Amino acid sequence: MSYNESDISLGRAYLPQYLREAFGIDVPDSMGKNFECPIHHGVSMHYYHDSHTVTCYGCDGTTKNGKNGIDIYDLIGKIEGLNFCESVERVFAMAGIARRINTYSAKTKSKYKTPPEPEVDYTADYEVWHRDIGLTEYPQLRGLTPEVIDRFNLGYVADWRHPKVPATAPTSPRLIIPISKHSYLARDTRSDLEQIESQKEHTKMWVGSGLFNADALYQDRKPIFIVEGAIDAMSIMVAGGEAIATNSISWVNKVWQLIDRLLDSRGKPTQPLIIALDNDKPKPGEEKTQAQKHADSLEKELKSRGIICYQADVVNLYGIKGEGEVKEPAKDANEALQTDKDFFAERITYEEIRAYSIKEDAEAEKRATEAAELADYLAKAVPGRRQTFDAAVEANKRQQYIQIGGDNNEFHVLAEVLDGGLYDGLYVIGAIPALGKTTFALQIADNISQAGMADVMIFSLEMSEEELMARSISRLTAKNYGLGNLRKIEEFANLGELDKATIWPRTTRQIMANWKYDGKDKESIDYAVDAYFQTTNRLRIIEGNGELGVEKILEAVDNHVEKTGNYPVVIVDYLQILAPFDQRASDKQNTDKAVLELKRISRKYRIPVIAIASFNRNNYQTRVSMQAFKESGAIEYAADILIGMEMQIPKIGKENDKGETITKEERQARRLQAIEKAKKTPVFPINLHVLKNRNGQAGKIIQYGNCARYNMFVEGYRGFAELDTDSWDEIESVKSGDEQEISEY
Repeated sequence: MSYNESDISLGRAYLPQYLREAFGIDVPDSMGKNFECPIHHGVSMHYYHDSHTVTCYGCDGTTKNGKNGIDIYDLIGKIEGLNFCESVERVFAMAGIARRINTYSAKTKSKYKTPPEPEVDYTADYEVWHRDIGLTEYPQLRGLTPEVIDRFNLGYVADWRHPKVPATAPTSPRLIIPISKHSYLARDTRSDLEQIESQKEHTKMWVGSGLFNADALYQDRKPIFIVEGAIDAMSIMVAGGEAIATNSISWVNKVWQLIDRLLDSRGKPTQPLIIALDNDKPKPGEEKTQAQKHADSLEKELKSRGIICYQADVVNLYGIKGEGEVKEPAKDANEALQTDKDFFAERITYEEIRAYSIKEDAEAEKRATEAAELADYLAKAVPGRRQTFDAAVEANKRQQYIQIGGDNNEFHVLAEVLDGGLYDGLYVIGAIPALGKTTFALQIADNISQAGMADVMIFSLEMSEEELMARSISRLTAKNYGLGNLRKIEEFANLGELDKATIWPRTTRQIMANWKYDGKDKESIDYAVDAYFQTTNRLRIIEGNGELGVEKILEAVDNHVEKTGNYPVVIVDYLQILAPFDQRASDKQNTDKAVLELKRISRKYRIPVIAIASFNRNNYQTRVSMQAFKESGAIEYAADILIGMEMQIPKIGKENDKGETITKEERQARRLQAIEKAKKTPVFPINLHVLKNRNGQAGKIIQYGNCARYNMFVEGYRGFAELDTDSWDEIESVKSGDEQEISEY
């Protein structure tokens, strides 16, 4: 991988900010000042402003050819074990650098991944050094007790030198504080360090790394204080508490990193953690110290892991000591111990009691939450859902059902099959083209609106609003004439003409051409028009276009409910020409998606949604069944009510007029002739099959007459004297056996 040279240089300049944010190290402005190495604590590091590089004086691994140390990419590579490319990506992410055109090849930079150094076991050394602890009074001067000294196996070396520095480096007396068998802290015990300028930065030197007394997180049941220094931690133990130490403010993050490593194997600590870092003074212009910032970060990380913790100030309560003696606040736990051991012990005890109280409150809240969650879970079992069920029943009682027959109860048989009318759910009406699907749905919509039962929203993707209005008005003219009556419609079907009357029914085209008429003809149309607009104030027709999909339908329904407070009956005409969800998906996939989304609309508002579906050409000569809806698998599963429409089929005898047996093919030809003849009559017979009724009677076949000329269905119409219930099986047999061409209808 290659990178832009300017971006690489920009990343190098990020080194001071990285040191400050990651380790709390402020790079000195002066060229002569050093700071503590973030890798080897206690060892000095120098920053070169001109090249944006650093050198660690205690480690040859952070120098390059003896010149000006290493840059940020090599430093992060060493700390985090990354190669050069990984380090670059890490720096770019931190610094917000967007990688540009590649001109700087990673091949020009060696991959930097330092092999792990072999760990040294210092266990035997600890025993030797501990035997010499009596050669120094430093622990006692810091207020540490023999019990604490022995517990942590503190040792002493009179002429200690860091194992990574040259043999010519000076030695110094050190208190050895074991951290693990592979790491320890060497604390300079000289009292005159303030006067030894060259040794100031080497007061505390690290061999290895780690948290002091980390095992207390899982071995102790008392609240655990988290402090910066090991001596501060032991000071809290002298005062009766328990503590761990990060050993450096820049290592605060190691606390939650350690906990992360142990969470899987040992679980999270059960005792509360009390964060009590040093009491430093903030820098000019800043409200918080580096310690406070790290404490905030640590608290956030621990709480995100479900660990009970809080911040406490146990060292800043020593402004007045003795009789009127005013003293500066203690800067850390050890100074507090030395200033007033008894009072400090009281503070530790107080914080422990407070921690227990916080833990009890947290556990009580947790138990309450778990109890509420359990109650909620149990309430979702069938017995616990009684209240929800009763509420649903009450809601249905308020809504009741929506009648579909209008004031005259036109479709009373269908209403009976549907348990009174329309309930919330998805209704799908399917048929081949030109059989009257839109007319049937429009008649139901007009009946609902005219009876004032509910609002109705028709989403018409095929016909204009004016055409649908004209169809409804045409039906009104037919009803005014009396064709809504079954006997009257049968007479009309048989005679093929109308009796003379004052008010004549008009077709859709005649309604749209009203301007051609005058006198009583025009009056009859105007009468129906007025009646239509007076009774359809709850009906809305939304014309479709290439962009009308289910999302737009949902948006329109949302808007209607928000503005009116009414929950409408939704009619979609028709399903297969809705705008696709995904242009790359197949028709079946888009139809399936549309069906499921319409189902969601019905559930969201608990309303009836009626979708009209058109069968494909393969279903023109087969009897209507669930199979006809296989074009979309979602229809037969998602629909609550599935209705199929088909032509009624006349029964043809097996003998001709001469008593001779006729072939199956001849019978079929006669049947198709009868159907074609019926289609040309003013009223052609339709069977409506209720194929699926999720909560009611299915399998019912209802007979209708479709007076297509005047856009009207009449229930109970039987177009043939006898109907053949097995005829479609014969059609299938003829077509598949002899591949006979059968005219479509």
